Amino acid sequence: MFVAERFRVLLIVGDDLNDFVSGAMRVSPEERRQVAVRYAQCWGTKWIVLPNPVYGSWETRLAKPGQEQNVVTISE
Repeated sequence: MFVAERFRVLLIVGDDLNDFVSGAMRVSPEERRQVAVRYAQCWGTKWIVLPNPVYGSWETRLAKPGQEQNVVTISE
């Protein structure tokens, strides 16, 4: 059962895109970027990100030396 089926969710706090959008971990970095942009209106209003510097899916997304960084920029 999903919480949102019985309650009105006012705010979601998480440290990873998958905390906000189901299945976001099983897609490519470009697809994650597209998902983040698709939900741009939620960031900072309904969805709050508290980065976890200790561990997370971001570890596998770090660029190796000489590779382009995977950075998502969302602006209005």
